[in-house]
Amino acid sequence: MFERVLIPTDLSLESDKIFDYALNLSGIKEVVAIHSVEASAYELITERKSDEPEEAVSAHGINPSAVEARHMLQELKRREERLSEKGRRLRDAGIKFRAIVDEGNMIDMAIVELAEKENASIILMGSHGKTPWEEVLYGSVSEKVARRARIPVLVLRYDHFNNASPAELAANTFTKVVFPTDLSPTSDKVVNLLQLIKPQEVIVLYSPQQQDEEKDDKTRNKRLKNIQMEFNAAGIKAEVVLRYGDILENILKASEGATSVVMASHGKGILKEWLTGSISLNVARRANVPVLLAHEGDISF
Repeated sequence: MFERVLIPTDLSLESDKIFDYALNLSGIKEVVAIHSVEASAYELITERKSDEPEEAVSAHGINPSAVEARHMLQELKRREERLSEKGRRLRDAGIKFRAIVDEGNMIDMAIVELAEKENASIILMGSHGKTPWEEVLYGSVSEKVARRARIPVLVLRYDHFNNASPAELAANTFTKVVFPTDLSPTSDKVVNLLQLIKPQEVIVLYSPQQQDEEKDDKTRNKRLKNIQMEFNAAGIKAEVVLRYGDILENILKASEGATSVVMASHGKGILKEWLTGSISLNVARRANVPVLLAHEGDISF
C-alpha cells in the first residue's frame, strides 16, 4: 500500500523512532528522508558578500562566524552525513534509502514539493522535534503541509512510543481503525483508502450535529449501513457508532480502544475545519494513537 515513504526529520535522537517505525511498516520498498534548512537563514549565509559588515549579519540573530559560505557547506555536509546514518538500518534491511538536505526552501513547501516530485505514497511526520520542527504538528507548518500535501500524512507523536516499540506500533497501527465520517463524498472516499489498507476492524463514527437531527434518520442510517457492508464485503469487520455531542471528544473517546484514526481532511460542514481549524490538530495532539490525514486528492481511486 505505502511503498514509497517520505520522512521529514529534524535529525534529533527522537526522530530515530520514526525511521524505526518505517523499517517495520509492511510493504515499504523505499524511504526518502528530508531535512530542510530554512530559506531565510540559507539565503543570508550564501548571499552575504565578503565585505558585508558583521554588524548587519548580527542584526539577523546569526553569529557572524557561522555565515561564511565555507562554514555553511561544512554544516550541510555534516547534516547530510547524519541523515544518511539514520537510514543505515533501512538499507541493511534491503529498503532503498535516499537522504536529501533541502538548502533553500521553506519547510512546508520543501516537504510538499518533494512528496510530489518523488511520487511518495505517504508522509510520516513525527512531533515534538526541536525548533522549528516542533511547528510541524503544532503550528502553521503542519496546517500547510496537511492542507497542501496530495498524499496521506501520518502523524506520529513521540509519546506514542512510550508504551510500544516502533516495531509494535508499526505492526498494529491499522489493526483497529476509527473512521469518523460526515457522509460527504470526500469522506466516503476514505472507505476506498481503508479497503486498500485492509485493517482488521473499522469503527465507522458518525457524530450528528444539531442541524442533522432534523434530517431523515432512515436515509442517514441506510448510508451508514452501506458503508458497513462495503467494509464487510472487503473482508473487514466494521461497526457503526453514532455519538451526539462534541465531535472532537467523540473521536478521542472512540480512539481509546483503537490503534489509529483515519479521517478525511476535507469535507462538508465540520469536516472542513479539520485541517484549517482546531479539530484535526487537536485530534493529533490529544489522541493516544497515530492519526492518518487523507486529502481528497489522494483518495480518488
